[in-house]
Amino acid sequence: MTDLPDRPPRFVLSMVIAVCFATAFILATPGFVLLMAAHWGYGGGQLGLFVTADSIGSAAGPLLLSGLMSRLPVRRIVVGGALGFAAGNALTALHPDFGVMLASRVLSGTSSGVIAALGVRYLALSAQSERNLAWMTIGQTLYSALLLTLVLPTVGDAAKAPGAFGLLALQALLCLPLVTLFRRDDPLTADHRGAGLVQHGSSAMCLLATLSLNTAVGIVWTFVGHQGIAAGLSDAATDRVLGLANLLSIAGCAMVPWAVRSGRLYSSAIAALSLCAVAALSLALAPQPGLFVTASIVYVIAWAAAITLMMTAMPGHDPVGRYVMLIPTALCIGNGVGAAIGGALVESHGTSPAFGVAAGCCALSAGLFAVLRQRSGHA
Repeated sequence: MTDLPDRPPRFVLSMVIAVCFATAFILATPGFVLLMAAHWGYGGGQLGLFVTADSIGSAAGPLLLSGLMSRLPVRRIVVGGALGFAAGNALTALHPDFGVMLASRVLSGTSSGVIAALGVRYLALSAQSERNLAWMTIGQTLYSALLLTLVLPTVGDAAKAPGAFGLLALQALLCLPLVTLFRRDDPLTADHRGAGLVQHGSSAMCLLATLSLNTAVGIVWTFVGHQGIAAGLSDAATDRVLGLANLLSIAGCAMVPWAVRSGRLYSSAIAALSLCAVAALSLALAPQPGLFVTASIVYVIAWAAAITLMMTAMPGHDPVGRYVMLIPTALCIGNGVGAAIGGALVESHGTSPAFGVAAGCCALSAGLFAVLRQRSGHA
C-alpha cells in the first residue's frame, strides 16, 4: 500500500506531537481571537484576515512539501519548517503594523504546514493508518482543550496576546528534535508504484468534502467565542466550554475504529456531518447560555468524528498518497476561506448568517460523502 515501513511507537508519538504543535493556532483559534480582540483591538474583519493569512500559509506548506521539497532530506525539511514557524510567531508577538502582521502569519502558517503535512504523511500512509489518525485527532483534541481551558487564559492574564504568540514560537523550536528520527540523507519521496489504482475522481471528491467541512470550521471556530460572549459568558468561561467540548470529542474519535471494523465508515461520516450541520444551525439562533453550550459541544464532537472518518477513507481511494498529502491543504484553505467569509458576514450582518453558511457547508460535505458511499459500494 505504501513505501513506508511500520514505525515504532516512539516515531508515531513524535509525529502526533509535531502535528499538535504545528496546528496549535488552528486548534485554539477562538482563544487567540479573543486575546487579539481584547488586547490589540482588532475587529471582525481584521480577525478574519489574520486567520485567513495563517491558513493561506498553512495550505501552501503541504503543496511545497509534495512538490519542490519532496526530494530534500527530511532533516533539512524539519529544521527549515521549525525555524520558520518560530520566526513567524516571534514577529507576530512584537505586534508590528497590520500588513507586516499578515506577512508573519503567512510565514508561520507555511512553515507549520510543512511540519503538519510531514506528520500526516507518515501517520496516514502506513499499515496502521486508522489507529495512527485516531491518535492524531485525539492528541489534537486534548491539546486544544489544554490550550483553551488552561494555557491561553493563564498566559493571556500574565502576558496578553504577545505572550500567547511567544509560546507558539517556543513550541515551534520543540519540533527540532524530530531530526533524530531520520538518517542524515533520508529523502521525502512519493511512491509511484500502483499509481493506476488511484481513484482520482473519488479522491478529489473526498478532498472537496474535507474542504467544505473545514470552511464551516473556519467560520464556527473563529467566531464561536463571540457567540459565547453574546450569550452572557465571560471570556474565560467561553474558553472553558470549548475546552470541555474538545475533551468530550474524544468519544467521537474513539468510535472511528468501530465504524471501520463494522463497515460503517461512510454512513458514520454522513451522520457526523449531519450533526455538524444541525449544531451550526443552532448556533445561528438567538444566543442563550444553555443553547451555546449544547450546540458547541455537539459541533466539536461531531466534527472530530467526521474529520477522522474522512481522513481514514482517503487512503482507500488513494493508496499512493498523492491526495493524502493534500489533506492539510484542504483543511487550511477551508479554514481560511471560512474565516474570511465569517468575518465579512459578522461585520455586516452579525453572527447568525455566518453560522447559517457553516451549516450549509456541513450539509454539502454530507451530500458529497453520500455520493462517495454509493460510488464505493460501502456502508
